[in-house]
Amino acid sequence: MLYTVSMIIIGHRGARGLAPENTLAGIKAALEANVDGVEIDVRVTSDGVVVLSHDAFIVDSNGGNWKISQHTYDFLSNRHDSLATLSEAIVALPSTCLLRIEIKPDEPVEPLVALLRPIMAVQEPPKISVVSFDYKLLKTLHTTFPELPLILNEKWSSVRAQIRARKLGTKRLQMNQRWLWRGFLRAMKHGSYLITPYTVNSPGQAKRWERYVEGVITDYPDRFSK
Repeated sequence: MLYTVSMIIIGHRGARGLAPENTLAGIKAALEANVDGVEIDVRVTSDGVVVLSHDAFIVDSNGGNWKISQHTYDFLSNRHDSLATLSEAIVALPSTCLLRIEIKPDEPVEPLVALLRPIMAVQEPPKISVVSFDYKLLKTLHTTFPELPLILNEKWSSVRAQIRARKLGTKRLQMNQRWLWRGFLRAMKHGSYLITPYTVNSPGQAKRWERYVEGVITDYPDRFSK
């Protein structure tokens, strides 16, 4: 059953309930489900290539673990044939699709800055925003690209989220849906905060929160209709 909603629908790690996460196939599955946007995780290889991965390691077909930060992109891609770069992901998305790039804590920010610089310089850049739990990383990006939309990731503390968001000049938050309740969401909306809960796989839950949130991040965007 498809649930019709008015909020934005963001595919989680592409669309991890429909295809392998953080892959071009996952992005394709999300687009086929008519998402408004896609969220992906990124890490940086030893030679400065920004790749799609939630974990710090990749696992090859023989079960070998390879730490992304310690190996080159060529080395890793030869051991994981679905390893995609952020550049490839950007090309794969239509300009109308929102892209939320979550950079993991303690990853080097310079390669992302180098990749984003020519993108942000064009007259109508793609609809890209950067998400992280790493406040210092977001602060660096805010200083470098004041016009770049930032989204603060927060697991549970609304007080910390609001303090950090204010310093970053953003009203957008991604928050763990486990800690959210209707009264809190109502108060945050009254404060003009735009919250996207993660990971919401129940359309019924999404409908209950619809009037209070900007959208939801879901593994199963095919369960929603606009």
